[in-house]
Amino acid sequence: MPAMVIGRVYVKRMTDGGGTITFVITDGEQSLGYFLNPIHLPISEFVPIHLGGNFTIPGKAVPPIGVIQLGGPGINASIIVDEMELYTVD
Repeated sequence: MPAMVIGRVYVKRMTDGGGTITFVITDGEQSLGYFLNPIHLPISEFVPIHLGGNFTIPGKAVPPIGVIQLGGPGINASIIVDEMELYTVD
């Protein structure tokens, strides 16, 4: 039976610049992703990013994990990440 996996992370932009912030929840078989241009975040203020979806969890070798990355061409922004949280709701 699937379980709802909810993720939250706080992100703060420190400088202007290019790139893409990606927040992903994955177990290696299933993935959810949220993509954001850092220019849409205020400078020096934490903003929550929320993500959620159904995962089939029982019997899996790897439980869902959260990954956040600043990547892509022209990366010259800087961000700070705080308080990543993942939890399930049956």
